[in-house]
Amino acid sequence: MILHVYTSDDVWLRAASEFIFSGLSEAREVRNAREAPQRSLHLCLAGGATPKPIYEALARDPRSVEISDARSIHLWVGDEREAAGGSGFRNSEMIAAAFKYSPTAFVLHQWPPGRRALAARTYEEELSTFASERVRANQPIFDLTILGMGEDGHTAGLFSLDDFQSPADSLKRATILPNSLVMLTEAPQEPKSRMTLAPEILRSSRRILVLMQGLTKVRVLIANLVGEREDPIKHFLNETCEVIARI
Repeated sequence: MILHVYTSDDVWLRAASEFIFSGLSEAREVRNAREAPQRSLHLCLAGGATPKPIYEALARDPRSVEISDARSIHLWVGDEREAAGGSGFRNSEMIAAAFKYSPTAFVLHQWPPGRRALAARTYEEELSTFASERVRANQPIFDLTILGMGEDGHTAGLFSLDDFQSPADSLKRATILPNSLVMLTEAPQEPKSRMTLAPEILRSSRRILVLMQGLTKVRVLIANLVGEREDPIKHFLNETCEVIARI
């Protein structure tokens, strides 16, 4: 894991953007080298306020158009809240708004609104179509996963270590067991009912980018790195992960 710390919003945004385009370019090169039959690129995106300006910059960047001319870019939402449309709580709506006016033809896959049990089943069915193709080709489901982190060390819709005790204990098993690509979890604050992609699906990404802002969050991250804490974020701090922080 590599930690980058910046003190300027502009530099932080540029560093994150460069990491994302580097990841997309790397994935495109891997596809070309292997002559992979599936030509699309798949990104898993975090919700919350922190990544929104980066998504808006990604949507405007001409490099997105260049990459999408050769391969379609699919955007998946890593976790979602059970909340009414237009409530301001849904990650899917924030991401849709950030990419709304992009000249690039991004393909956004949103969690359906409504009761979360049905929404999670529907989303899992949609994701499993792509996941099966990627696994058969010996490729990770996501080329890049973007995560955030709360001040309590949670990430995506994973709020406690108990959320890691799921049946999805391996990527192979996760793609064949029912209801294992997604999980239903409970947040400590409202709206408490959450839906999230399973940790092994997120962890198996080709590259992982963790975005954060604030010294408090950086201290929580470091405490996880040195063994003073064990929060959900700790389970993603592997050799494929880079953290880009603004303090």
